[in-house]
Amino acid sequence: MMKRFFVVIVAVLFFMAVPLYSYSAELEMGALEVGGGITMVIQSTSGNDGNIAGEDVTDGSISADLELSSSVGQKGTAFLHLEVGSGEGLQDDEITSFWGVNDDAGDTQSFTEVSEAWYEHKMSDRTVLTVGKIDLSAYFDTNEVANDETEQFLATGFVGNVAIEFPDNALGARLTHSVSDAVDLSVAWQAANADHEDIINDSFFIIEGDIKVGVAGKEGNYRVYFWYNSADHPTLTDPAAEESGWGIGTSIDQPVTDAITVFARLGVQDADIYPFDMAWSLGAGINGRAWGRNDDVIGAAFGMAMLSDDYENTLANPGDESHFEAYYRYAINENIAVTPDLQVVMNAEGDSDFDTVIVAGVRGQFSF
Repeated sequence: MMKRFFVVIVAVLFFMAVPLYSYSAELEMGALEVGGGITMVIQSTSGNDGNIAGEDVTDGSISADLELSSSVGQKGTAFLHLEVGSGEGLQDDEITSFWGVNDDAGDTQSFTEVSEAWYEHKMSDRTVLTVGKIDLSAYFDTNEVANDETEQFLATGFVGNVAIEFPDNALGARLTHSVSDAVDLSVAWQAANADHEDIINDSFFIIEGDIKVGVAGKEGNYRVYFWYNSADHPTLTDPAAEESGWGIGTSIDQPVTDAITVFARLGVQDADIYPFDMAWSLGAGINGRAWGRNDDVIGAAFGMAMLSDDYENTLANPGDESHFEAYYRYAINENIAVTPDLQVVMNAEGDSDFDTVIVAGVRGQFSF
């Protein structure tokens, strides 16, 4: 039943998109806008000699992004995001963690890819449709102070909610409707696998409501979402099982002063499939205007991945994974910033036998 529901969703989005192409002969491309950046990260572990790596290590990664966009007619935008990189950073063979310590690193030593390629159309003053290869995390579970690994937190669990099984960037569609100036509703479909095979049966679906709320004269963002992944998953107790994954969550950011914004995330996912069934985080971003450096930022956050019962039963000494991160982003000028970063990983992957590890690093960022 659920898979048939996704077929209907895909069909509706497709037929909404088809009329857009009928105007292609009349549309004119606007001026090409170019942006991007280079990010370099070096991280060293301390206290890791008794864990999986057997020693403390120092690893690095570098990535470069090139973003091209152009208006198409009066209501459309075409966008292309190219990414190249080298270095895996600190991966699971060096430090295990549900939370991750370097979200900017790639999965391989060297990669070149088209990260995004989509067309966006303003269907009305309040409705926008995006179709193509998209990054759903750019639209869902977003956060003002905890959402960008190139400028804010480095750990994956603070860049986004680790209790969402977002697919790798793939073919998809996103529709957002602004009910009012304070309320947005968004829905999206995407292929659950980046190889684009069997995209109907293996689909990812997410729906989110965003509300802007004024607290003490400061407008904050409050987001609530539900997601569903129809691809087959083994359960924690049966590797041959073919279950679908699901979860719910929220992402909040709220300014409390002109310089300080606090944030919180909470996610709950299927305890039969995933090793942790809940993840939460909270923290703050502090703008440097308080000490006369408007472009500097201090960030600090703490979070936990709470173990599922079935996964906990597979461990001799289970313990919920905890993660702390703090950084200072020092802006040298409007294009260059250097960010010292400190992370502490406790009970990595739910194993209390895992020694507490300190990860000290530095990130360099050039943007244009």
